[in-house]
Amino acid sequence: MNAVEMDFYNGESTKEKIKSLEKAFQILELFGRSKSQLTFSEIQKLTKMPVASLYRFLSTLAHSGYLEFSSSTKRYSLGPKLVFLGNLALEGLDIVKIATPYMEALKEKTGETVTLFVRRGFRKVCVSKIESDYSVRYTAKVGQPTYLHVGASGKVLLSGLDKETLDALEREVGFPRMTNQTITSRSELETVLEKVRKDGFAVSSGERQEGAAGIGTPVYDVKGEVIASLNISLPSERLTPEKTTDWAGLLVEAGAAISKKMGCMR
Repeated sequence: MNAVEMDFYNGESTKEKIKSLEKAFQILELFGRSKSQLTFSEIQKLTKMPVASLYRFLSTLAHSGYLEFSSSTKRYSLGPKLVFLGNLALEGLDIVKIATPYMEALKEKTGETVTLFVRRGFRKVCVSKIESDYSVRYTAKVGQPTYLHVGASGKVLLSGLDKETLDALEREVGFPRMTNQTITSRSELETVLEKVRKDGFAVSSGERQEGAAGIGTPVYDVKGEVIASLNISLPSERLTPEKTTDWAGLLVEAGAAISKKMGCMR
């Protein structure tokens, strides 16, 4: 074993390496939790890292392609390496592969955009979408985290959480208002979630973005836990009561089929 290997296997050295990784991940995760572009000062304020240490971390991450630095705006943003790794991760999600044919069928039957959301901590993330052919359509950005308490997909994902997790969500994130239709009350939200559990689907209109509507239904795993939300997303003006009834049935049927392929026996 050479000197480098000895250094690697030394307990103290390994511990230091792990701490460095944690700090690097902490920096990268800022861009998902706050905003897409940050200055050095903003990152330093959020991480409270020493200036010299932070400069080394940012330089290394930028050199490796995990961050990009704009000399004109003096801001950092996530780099192409993360996009590449993110796409690989999405391709490795079995649920995306399993859900795709059902999503394509739903898009053909409804003509609207069909999306698949999963929960990542206290955020929801779109992991797959089949876009509508309409010139005016609702779309979601794959990989972009958004609040859990807004939209049909968010309510579906929240419907699978226990009280302790909802308590933590309320404590750490809360229920910020995004439009006049956003539910910001815990008691009102829990009433809605109980209805979602009873009906097997959720409906929303203008909660996250004015003029946008959606219907969502749960996808369950082998343990019977909610792991995703399958959704039809469209402009509010095109979602009629008749469509809501018909498409909710199509969604629930597709969600059940995907859940069965994921091993759920409920």
